[in-house]
Amino acid sequence: MKKKIFVLCVIATLIFTSFFGKELGIKAQSNMLDYCHFGINNPYPFSNDYDMTLLGVDSYINWSVSSDPLEPQNYEHIKVLRVRNDVYNATKANLPAQLSVYPGAIWIIGNEPDTRFENQDNLIPEVYAQRFLEISEIIRTNDPNALIGFAPIVQPTPIRILYLELVINEMNRLLENSETSISDTFDIWTIHSFLLHEAKRITIDRKVTYVEGWGTGLPPGVDPILFDEEHQPMNLDYDWDLTHSISLFRELIINFRQWIHDKGLGDKPLWITEYGSLMPFTHIPEYKTIEYMLDTFNFLLSAKDPFIGFAIDDYRLVQKWYWYSLNGDIFDKGGSLYNSDLIEETSVGRNFRQYNADSTIVDEKAPDFEPISVESISPIRYSSETGKVDYLVIIRVRNQVSADHSSDFEINLFDEVDNLLSSGSGTTVRCAGDGLARLFISAIPGTEITNLNIVVSSADLPDVNFENNSLIFPNETIFDGLPKLVFVPLLTK
Repeated sequence: MKKKIFVLCVIATLIFTSFFGKELGIKAQSNMLDYCHFGINNPYPFSNDYDMTLLGVDSYINWSVSSDPLEPQNYEHIKVLRVRNDVYNATKANLPAQLSVYPGAIWIIGNEPDTRFENQDNLIPEVYAQRFLEISEIIRTNDPNALIGFAPIVQPTPIRILYLELVINEMNRLLENSETSISDTFDIWTIHSFLLHEAKRITIDRKVTYVEGWGTGLPPGVDPILFDEEHQPMNLDYDWDLTHSISLFRELIINFRQWIHDKGLGDKPLWITEYGSLMPFTHIPEYKTIEYMLDTFNFLLSAKDPFIGFAIDDYRLVQKWYWYSLNGDIFDKGGSLYNSDLIEETSVGRNFRQYNADSTIVDEKAPDFEPISVESISPIRYSSETGKVDYLVIIRVRNQVSADHSSDFEINLFDEVDNLLSSGSGTTVRCAGDGLARLFISAIPGTEITNLNIVVSSADLPDVNFENNSLIFPNETIFDGLPKLVFVPLLTK
């Protein structure tokens, strides 16, 4: 009886909020115009030892509701609500208060409910459907401006599409007597897209059975009797090369977009909220992970279809993707951009940061450059004869326009009476990121006091906003030189 009362309450509230669902679908689509396509997963907190504004992403997922304390100003945190059995009641109880703290946020309901591996949510389809509707109703009621992510499965393989078929069947049953459609209950598809072993099909005494091993196993609650030739588990066995197969990745993404189109739910953004090359470098060399990562970027930016793609995003199949990971343990899983022990950039990280899409697959956007700060002023040479000093000045510049490509700028440094002290150039990373320009100022008297006027301009497309192209730093800068610098000759035997 209690279960029936709950279902009726959910249906009644969803009837009331179905209008908001339709409005939010429009909002989610219009927001795509402002989004960069690149995001990142961070298993561990951000660190001051690496500069997130130079990474080339604009949002992150840490599988939590709480934002990272070191979240950069131009980043968005995507919230994840865990719905596994041991935390579900707490998730539900805490949610109204959390919605008031983070208005207008994006909330993904669940994390890999289709697997018991790695302490994930591990729910049969019917339970995930019920919990999804309940959480969705709380979000819609408490924050009409929030967006909801659905279906964070491990990977869009045939057997896991069957899992989602069962989820949707149960949602349809629960909503049967309401005016609310499944489409009203969420705004974004938020799948993961790993390439992991599920089960090996074997025949013993003429009986077919499935044996799990490494990877992610079979989805809970999916009876093998339902398996047909179109819904077989992925059998990678120990073929680790397939965990970073671009052809397999491409096939699964295209199939999934086709499936959501066929279900009548293809008019929503598709996000890959977690994916990567999970085998550590001890199994898969870094160069193979790098090759796979760059291949996925090229595919995801270029893959379009006028029939099943997302119209507002130029008919791309996928609207956003989150690479795993920023700072994972490199001995446990592959793909980390930083070595979490040494706090240093990996080869994967360098290639991630330096990736710049070809102009044939992304639309070039005119920039909005703004000088943000002077990072440092360092003396590099001193003349004992003239008492003058040469300086290296490092200046941070941001492109306030979010684009999928880097943008080149030119920069000039003037004194307080507009004498040109130095000129240079630099590049801002994609996704409304930053760039650092290094300028050299020569022969400054050791006691000179001056204002620094920094002016940036676009090296390519015209800047869209000239009102923020300059920065006075600070009110006064004292160049005190290096009058006590002593050069000691190198003594050799």
